[in-house]
Amino acid sequence: MSYSPLNNFVYSAAYAGCMSGMSDSNFFNFSLVEGDTASAAYAADIYAQTFDTAWNSNPGVIPNIFQVFAIQEACIVANEL
Repeated sequence: MSYSPLNNFVYSAAYAGCMSGMSDSNFFNFSLVEGDTASAAYAADIYAQTFDTAWNSNPGVIPNIFQVFAIQEACIVANEL
């Protein structure tokens, strides 16, 4: 089943932050082999979907550029643990 982001900016920021945080913490083994990153990409996708859904629980709230960068940074820190 495919997911259509409710807000592309929020979804992308959460996804990028999650992937970055997991790579910084060595949670997943990242390499050039496609299968090595599949589980990390799946985890980041689920994380971003959940974040996007929670952000858009109040329809009509459009993030500004500061909020988009803050989302990405917060997701990096949250996934470095």
